[in-house]
Parts: sequence; C-alpha cells; structure tokens
Amino acid sequence: MALQKVVPGEGVTVVGLSHAGDTLGYRAFVTDSAHRNTAGATTECRICYIDRSSLKHVIEANPAVAHRFLVQMAGKIDEDHALLVTCRTLPVRARLANALLVLKDRYASADEDGCLTFELPLSRGLLASLVGARPESLSRAIRALEQAGVAQFRGRTVLVRDLDDLLDEIENNSNRA
Repeated sequence: MALQKVVPGEGVTVVGLSHAGDTLGYRAFVTDSAHRNTAGATTECRICYIDRSSLKHVIEANPAVAHRFLVQMAGKIDEDHALLVTCRTLPVRARLANALLVLKDRYASADEDGCLTFELPLSRGLLASLVGARPESLSRAIRALEQAGVAQFRGRTVLVRDLDDLLDEIENNSNRA
C-alpha cells in the first residue's frame, strides 16, 4: 500500500510504502489525534482494522504487546528518517537506485546468475512521488540508468543484471549531491 499525504497546492504525494504485517495509524493512536495520511492499495491486499478502544485495552492489559508496538514504531521512524535523508541529499538518479534497493527484498527475485527481476508494486507516477521527483525527472533518471546499463524498465517490471551496479550508482551519485 502506498502511504499518501495530501499537500495543499501540490496534490497527493507518496510518503512511504506499507507491507504485510505493518501497523498503520500508530501516530494518530499514540497522540490521540486525527490521521495525517491515507493509504491506497497498489496491489491486492487484506486489512485488519482494530478500533482505538480495543487496541488501548489490549495494550493496557499486556505490557509485552505495548513494548512490541513501541519497537515497531521506532523501526518505522528510523526508516522514515533514512528516506528523508536520502531524498534531501541524493540526486534523482541515485534516489531511484536507492528505492530499487529498498524494494529488492520484497519485490525482486534473483535467477541463478544473480540477475534481479522486480515487479514494482506501484505506478511510475507513484514511484516518482516516492523518490521525491516529478514524473519527467523520474523518466530522465530511468533513461540514465538504462543507458548506463544498470537497469532495464518495462512497465512495472525492472531488470537489474548486477546488484553491485545498483549499489555503485548510489555511491557514485551521492558524491555529486
């Protein structure tokens, strides 16, 4: 699922991705406030909704659940912080390579030669929003990665022949930021 935020004057922007087993809405729960983001399904998904009062009761009755909830929240905050730093410091081409690296474990499969095939869970427009770029900037970054032989893009399918090339792309471009 794409976690989205409405930005006045700009429309909707993707602020992250959610995967199976993730908890959504924890900030609103902990701060007892309204939700600031929405979630849009990018693939088929199943959702389990737990209302605030039921969750509060479970947490009060079981400190171990409260602790696991806090650990999960801290991990998500760390991920969000890393994404923020990446978007502020790397050029679009390296941010795209970094996004592929982050998505690799969930959405890529490797053949016997180590060639990765990604089935991206989001459209190019949402991918552009995720990496903090305009669609035309993402298109230029895609072309640059293709011309450099780092990746091939066909719709939502991405082929990366050598993971080291993707890592080099991030490292080499981080020096240009």
